[in-house]
Amino acid sequence: DCHQIVVSHKGRKNSLKTHELEITTAIKRQNDFEYREGLISEPTKTWILPIIKTKNPSIIIDNKKYVIAKKNPTILGLNLRRRSFIKAQAVRQSNSARTELDKLRTLGAMDTKSKLNLIKSLVITRLLYPVIPLHLACKDSMGMLQKVQNDAIRFAYNIYRHNMISNEKLYKLKHKILPINQELHIRAGRIWKKIENGTAADKKTFDKIISMKI
Repeated sequence: DCHQIVVSHKGRKNSLKTHELEITTAIKRQNDFEYREGLISEPTKTWILPIIKTKNPSIIIDNKKYVIAKKNPTILGLNLRRRSFIKAQAVRQSNSARTELDKLRTLGAMDTKSKLNLIKSLVITRLLYPVIPLHLACKDSMGMLQKVQNDAIRFAYNIYRHNMISNEKLYKLKHKILPINQELHIRAGRIWKKIENGTAADKKTFDKIISMKI
């Protein structure tokens, strides 16, 4: 099942209409099939995000043209790329978490409980941010995040590769850390529930911000 559709095309936005129509038709057929078979799917897969390969925007101040050099825009913690959407974020977060884990390896003499606390606060928090985009990650991106967490747990318990302990046994230890895909699914579910109930944020402040004239 496809959870994200990124349309990248060189030219104006109007040139995406043909591709958008084809993708929308494919999504409709998939939705009809799932409804017919009684399957449950992620509703956000119906989003189509057009990313146009155009020049950077520019503004004119005092008859002078200034180019806004914003190569990689960020929206609510999500780094957008022209050819990649969620995968780029998964790579960034896994690299960041890996860097923190490498720093913690100098503290190998600490007890397991202290190392687990550090891992939860410094490593896993990076693997789970931002929740909504990452919980839609593909299998390869999810595996990339999971690999870092597995290595972190092995470090906490001083388990080395030659010990031949499987990842399944690794998560039966008494650390109460869920696999990345499960944790992302649970957290994303809570956020969607809050959005549905209208308690996700301060709606008055949000309405005030979007109504501001710029």
